[in-house]
Amino acid sequence: MLKNEVLAVTPWQAVLDVLQTSDMAENSLNLLKNLRFVEIQNSLLILEADNNFAKDWILKHFLNQILNAANSLETEISAVDIRVNPRRSIKPIQTEIQLSKEEIQREDKFVRLPKPVSRGLYSKNTFENFIAGNCNREAFEICKKIASEPCQTGMPLVYVYGHSGLGKTHLLQAVVHSVNGSNRNVRVRYVSAIRFLQDFLNQFKGTFTEKQKAEINFREAYEGVDLLLIDDVQLLSQKDATQLSLLQIIERRRLHGRQTVFSSDRLPSEMDQRHFKKRLLDRLEECLVVKLDLPDAQTRMGFVKRETISFPFPEKERADICRWIATPSVPNFRVLFGKLNRLQAEHDFMQRPLSLHSVRMLLCPDATGRTIEAIAEATALAFGVCGEALRSPDRIQKVSFVRKVAMYICREDTEEPLQVIGAFFGRNHSTVISSCNSVAEMLQNNEDLAWRIQEIRYSFGRENN
Repeated sequence: MLKNEVLAVTPWQAVLDVLQTSDMAENSLNLLKNLRFVEIQNSLLILEADNNFAKDWILKHFLNQILNAANSLETEISAVDIRVNPRRSIKPIQTEIQLSKEEIQREDKFVRLPKPVSRGLYSKNTFENFIAGNCNREAFEICKKIASEPCQTGMPLVYVYGHSGLGKTHLLQAVVHSVNGSNRNVRVRYVSAIRFLQDFLNQFKGTFTEKQKAEINFREAYEGVDLLLIDDVQLLSQKDATQLSLLQIIERRRLHGRQTVFSSDRLPSEMDQRHFKKRLLDRLEECLVVKLDLPDAQTRMGFVKRETISFPFPEKERADICRWIATPSVPNFRVLFGKLNRLQAEHDFMQRPLSLHSVRMLLCPDATGRTIEAIAEATALAFGVCGEALRSPDRIQKVSFVRKVAMYICREDTEEPLQVIGAFFGRNHSTVISSCNSVAEMLQNNEDLAWRIQEIRYSFGRENN
């Protein structure tokens, strides 16, 4: 069934050897290495994982790579099955920093204090209040797994990153709320990077006895907890001593099978290497990395609907108002918060109604710059094509489609004659009419296209009457 000279030890080890020569990330390889080979039954490779999270994650993301590696060895393996054996104890992870016997004994003597109180937690930052969509679902699911199986996911280091205002702090604090709300004997601590820095510096204040006590408290607070979450780790830039302390904490926690979760607004590879210790960045590179993307249209819509439940919108206009607020793309959810806060303030203090018309008037920018040139450029930018291509004789399908949309918006939003619109795009007026009719027909059944067009119109302050 297998080539004896190739797979003399175990088939799974041979597959791992092939994967190690590929461009697979180190943290992914470490996750696969935790699987144990069981047997091969009728071309079915049977492996064993420590938990359901590792099983589901590997089958979803690495099944094809495993099968391709097996095929490259000319095996008969055509399928993979992963079974869960949670009773297997977790082996300590070897680290570069070797602890002395005295340090290990100190680790084992950590007192199991009551669950620590994490500072700076917002009561609304729970999983129930988080709007999950295509832009953040992976990070959401992983954080929920961490909360339900802390230190049992097979990934001791997790790194959540994304631009400011996308929900990193919300997710990390949701993990804390979920763990603290359960009856499990799990000690969890959430801190911001600034709070971590302050706690580190407190070790060097006061008398010799006070410093010793502060050092012990610091180690117990950060090394003794089962699950540690550090927010905005990029703020430790140029803090060399603090970075070395964090590196030691990471190593000791890994040695004892304790999980650590970080968040940042950038990847470790994007950190300024002049201001960060290379060894710390190397450790962060080993994390399982999950990204929060910019909020997509559906996620924005869900967010606005949830946050405006108590707003006094006319019920017959509520859906249209929410759609209109959520349609323009935004860099983060804080922009949407700002819009909603303005609406609430206008209603509470200025006694203005919140009808669809009044909401448009309050939030819509001035209708300036609505020219054929500006509309063509905005449309090209929205669909990711070159603005000059819309005026060329190019008949590539995507360019032709974007050109039709631009013509449609120009006819609807300007008073320019069809001949002028056609001349700008290098077409005659009959082509403009045909293009506009084609787009109008598509809008009847294409909600996504309607949203894209409304986003373009919004940038020019047009009311969609």
